[in-house]
Amino acid sequence: VFERLDIPYEVDVVPMNKAFSDPPPEEYSNEIDIIKREFENDFILTLKDRNSKIHLSLHDVGTGISQLLPMFVELFSPNCTVIAVCQPELHVHPRLQGDIMQSIVESVKDSKESKIILIETHSESMTLRIQKLVRNKTINKDDINLLYVENYHDIRGASVRKIYLNDDGRLSQPWPDELFEAGLEDLV
Repeated sequence: VFERLDIPYEVDVVPMNKAFSDPPPEEYSNEIDIIKREFENDFILTLKDRNSKIHLSLHDVGTGISQLLPMFVELFSPNCTVIAVCQPELHVHPRLQGDIMQSIVESVKDSKESKIILIETHSESMTLRIQKLVRNKTINKDDINLLYVENYHDIRGASVRKIYLNDDGRLSQPWPDELFEAGLEDLV
């Protein structure tokens, strides 16, 4: 998935005993020996830079990458049929946001199992990509539910409104006034 998204890392699983194969600094040698003994049958998930081939921990790369990894593991897991994802666009370049949505859709389409994906997002890029995928017939409009949650900030609480898509991916009614208005204001 990372390659499809043009993210320059590949996931690598390294046995714990190989992760600490280089001699540690003298002041950490006792701690490293304890870790090796305690976790000798465990593995470490690393990211390998495709260009330099250097292994990096999830702490060494951007927060967005480390947050996307668990989502994609779940999406490709045959045992997961319902997946909830909160704001997958966080800490991710705007260009990548639409590509993430496309990868989510493709992973569901490619799956042999039926999956339900719940995505909570504030990303206009992700929403626009859904519209494009419907327009291009990659997905059927009936397989998508765009729901807008409006918070009243009073005793009424919130309401949920379904926003319907036409066959060509266009909205059957306008977005709520305050949603994505900053982008429109920037255009005029």
